[in-house]
Amino acid sequence: MFCNMYLQLYAEFMSKLFFHAYWTSIVELLLSVLIINSVALGVRAATLPDLLIVQIQTASKQSATQELIRIANTTTQTIDLAGVRLEYFSANPKSITIPSRTIKLTGKISANQTYLVSSKDYLVDKSDLFYSATLAGAGGHLRLSSGPVTNPNIFDFVGWGTAKHPRGGAATAPAAGEILNRKKDSTGRYLFSGNNIKDFQVGDGNPKAVASPSKPTSIQPKTTKPKTIAVTKSENYSGLVISELMPNPKKPLLDSKDEYVELYNSSNRTIRLAGLKLLSGQKLNHSYSFKSGTIGPGKYKAIYVTESKLTLTNSGGKVELHTSDGKKLGLTISYDKAKDGLSYSWNGSIWQWTDTPTPGLANVFSGDGISKENSSPKESESGSSSSRNGQVKGESTEKGKDEENATRPVNSSIIAGVGGLGLIYGVYEYRTDIGNLFNRIRGNRSSRRKDR
Repeated sequence: MFCNMYLQLYAEFMSKLFFHAYWTSIVELLLSVLIINSVALGVRAATLPDLLIVQIQTASKQSATQELIRIANTTTQTIDLAGVRLEYFSANPKSITIPSRTIKLTGKISANQTYLVSSKDYLVDKSDLFYSATLAGAGGHLRLSSGPVTNPNIFDFVGWGTAKHPRGGAATAPAAGEILNRKKDSTGRYLFSGNNIKDFQVGDGNPKAVASPSKPTSIQPKTTKPKTIAVTKSENYSGLVISELMPNPKKPLLDSKDEYVELYNSSNRTIRLAGLKLLSGQKLNHSYSFKSGTIGPGKYKAIYVTESKLTLTNSGGKVELHTSDGKKLGLTISYDKAKDGLSYSWNGSIWQWTDTPTPGLANVFSGDGISKENSSPKESESGSSSSRNGQVKGESTEKGKDEENATRPVNSSIIAGVGGLGLIYGVYEYRTDIGNLFNRIRGNRSSRRKDR
């Protein structure tokens, strides 16, 4: 009897214990799954920066100076790039706060689109902005930021190769002709783990997600025969003018690399440049013919000496734009001796020197322009050869001013002023004699009074 009671109690106890352990295990399992899913969802839903560096090329197979940097807009809104900049640091910089090179971005990036920045004369028909080649292939850092330089809002920071301050580990340095691509996950979302070596890979990466110019064979668009881009007589060039000249870049810039002639399309249509010619020199004996290319409505395009081989002499010269059949477009741009770092620019009504060169962008004037001309925009497009853009003064104007100065009467106030100065000087020079004379006069007057 006692034994049966004991066995019954033991069975109930074990049943409750098993029941409690069973449900405890079930609850723990459910909690674990919930926690794991929450973490996974949290990682998946982590907010990307609005802007990301998604491609870096430090050199092409053709040239060590052919570089590119691609930026992506990860949002569903258009982003204005005013105030946003790309900052370059060497592999082992003295300061990771102050960059050795800054590229100020302009324009806008549409939602989920990319923005291409490339070195001068590279990918000229694809890039949104150009800069002087600066990326080291062995290693370096790129920072994408805005706000104060010393306390910036950092969107992205990438180090590659021998970089000493990457995010996490440094990404693999791309060889010449290779591109460092930001990876994407299975949903097509850019990876942003904070570890450069995990987020980037060398090669094509995900070419479906990022349109990559990783294997350019030429900076010119492909054409089958030259006649496919031949200029016809019906081509309309109205609105296309020369807008800026840089004859004498300021050090460390070089005449052999950084001189340029800028064109501006003031019309509301795209203009083809193929067949046009730029002429330069005192006798306009140097020329460059465009093989291809276009300039969009309201856009500026800088043609550097590395592309055109046109040198602009510092002592002064001329520049003209011609059609393929030799017809001049606009007027002759003539400039005088160029000072270091000043560009000769058109402000819409006159030409003048400015200390703020803006290749490929709207001209900026500091108010210190030193030479002007009187031609209007309409005259610049008329093709008239009787006037010349860039001339400070005409010969007839100088002659007229000289004749006017020769017949103008001398102001009487100037004569009075000069006479007064002469009188004061005479009194000072003969002050002793005047004093003696004054004393003698006083003595004579005293003697006369006594005689009376």
